[in-house]
Amino acid sequence: MARSAVPSDAPFEIALARALWRLMPRADYPISRPGRVYAKVLPMRRRDVIVGLASSATAWPRAGRAERALPLIESAWVDGLANAPTGTPQFQNILNNYPAGHGRRDKSVINQPPFNVPGVDYRVGMQTGVTLVTPSAGNMPPGCTWSTHTTSGSGGSGIVVAANSGNVTIQNFDMGNATIEIHTTGLANVLIKNCRWNLTGLYTPIFFFTSNAITTIQYCEMYANGQNLPDGFITWQQGGGSANAITTIEYCYFEKTGGDGFDWRGGAGQFVFQFSVIYDVGMTPNQHPDITQIQSGGPQKMWNNLGYNPDAGTQGFGSWDPIFPSSTCQNVFIGPTSTTAYSINDGSALGFSPTNKFIFHNNHHNAIRGLYPNYITANADVSGNIHMPNGATFS
Repeated sequence: MARSAVPSDAPFEIALARALWRLMPRADYPISRPGRVYAKVLPMRRRDVIVGLASSATAWPRAGRAERALPLIESAWVDGLANAPTGTPQFQNILNNYPAGHGRRDKSVINQPPFNVPGVDYRVGMQTGVTLVTPSAGNMPPGCTWSTHTTSGSGGSGIVVAANSGNVTIQNFDMGNATIEIHTTGLANVLIKNCRWNLTGLYTPIFFFTSNAITTIQYCEMYANGQNLPDGFITWQQGGGSANAITTIEYCYFEKTGGDGFDWRGGAGQFVFQFSVIYDVGMTPNQHPDITQIQSGGPQKMWNNLGYNPDAGTQGFGSWDPIFPSSTCQNVFIGPTSTTAYSINDGSALGFSPTNKFIFHNNHHNAIRGLYPNYITANADVSGNIHMPNGATFS
C-alpha cells in the first residue's frame, strides 16, 4: 500500500531519530532516507496507522568500527525471529486463549500480537550446539582475569574485565554462581555470548562499574532460582555509570528472581533491551517487583520482549525518570490481572516534553491497568496498545 505523507520536519521525531540512530547494530534492518518520517497503513487487523521513524543514514564510527544508522520506530512488525536460536519456544501456548476459548496462536485476531513474540513464536537463550566449559584462571579470554574474590557478587569468584582491556569476547561459559565484572574505561567493545548462570546464592551475574564500553549480551540464560538479587540480573554500580556506555541485551532468557528483573540507575548510558524473555520476578514476599525499572542516563529502547509473571505481583515494564528519547514498543506482558503492565514516569521535573517524547506503541497485556494514569499525555506518544482479554486499546 502507498505510504501517506507525514511532514519530515516534525521536531520530536527528528530529535528522537538523531539521538537513537545507533541503538541497535543489526544488519537486517532497513535504512531509510535521513530524517524521513512516514506512515504505513497495514492491511492487517483493526489497526489504523503505524508511524515509522527513520534515522539519519550517516554512520558515526566509534571504538574503531563503523556503525549503521537504524530506525527507532519500525514501519512494520519488526521482531527478533530472523536471528533467534533454533528449538521449541519456552512458552509457546500462553497467548492461545486470547480471546477466551480461542485455543490457538492467531496473529489475525485483535487480541493477540500480530508480530512474533519471544518465548512464544521463537525461542530465546543459548544457541543450539554450544558446548559450555567452567571458567577458571586457566581459560580466561584475552583482556580478562579470574578473581577468587570479586568486588560484587557477595565476594564470589568471577571474570574481571579490567579498565584497560580493550575489546573482549566472553562466550560459552557455564558460569554457575560466578560474576562478570566490567571495569573498562576506554571505548572498548565487550561481547558476552552463550553463557549460562544457575544461582544458588545472592550473586550478581553481570556487574558494571564505571564503564564506557559498548557491551552486547546475547544468547545468555540466567536462572536466579528465587534468589532476591539486589538490583536484578544485570546491574550497574549505583551512581557509577557512564553516559558514554551503550549496552544491548538481546535473545536472553531470565528466570525467577526475588525482586526486580532489571533495576538500572546511576547514569548507565544508552540501553537497548530486545528479543528477550523475563519469567517470574518478585518472588520474595513484600518486594517491589518490576520486570524492568530503567533510569539509564541515556536513550532507552525496549523492543519485542516478553514479561511473563504468573506467580507473583509485578509492575511490568517500567521506564523511570529518563531524560533522553526513549521507546517501549511491541512488548508483551502477562501476569496477575490486578497489576499494572507498563509504567511511565514523565513528571515535569524530568526530561520528557512535547519535543522529547516517550514513545509507547503496540504493546500488549492482560493486566487490569495498561499504564500508570499519572503520566503527562502531551509528553508521550502512545498508540496501538492492546488489552488482550477484550481486544480494547489502552493508553
